[in-house]
Amino acid sequence: MLESYPGLNQRQRLVVHEMLKNPGHIWTYHLHQGKYHVTNPTARADLLGLTALCLLTQTKVGKTVNFRPAPDLRHLLNRSTHPRWKSEAEVPAPIAVTSRPSPEIARLQSLFSKIDDDPEIEMDGETRKRP
Repeated sequence: MLESYPGLNQRQRLVVHEMLKNPGHIWTYHLHQGKYHVTNPTARADLLGLTALCLLTQTKVGKTVNFRPAPDLRHLLNRSTHPRWKSEAEVPAPIAVTSRPSPEIARLQSLFSKIDDDPEIEMDGETRKRP
């Protein structure tokens, strides 16, 4: 059921699986960060993405945002009955923070890889070997 559900990354699938096993479990950004060793923005994107797909509900207690499974989670996992879209074309792409670097970051990574490959470096107008 979850393997064929569109628009979810692996971590999100695991969260939904955990919610199906333990419907009373409360999920937080902090818990998600620790369990999957991700940054806070990635944890937020994962959990808010599931909320946007109506698979989780979100409540705030003080400063903590708690996530619980939607009351009809099992029913929502059937794509044909999902309230947010009617056809496959409307299904959102997977939500990910670190999917592909921006063109600027890719350019910088390319420059740094060239620098790392070069055994010589130019400093103060002189070419020197790297230590």
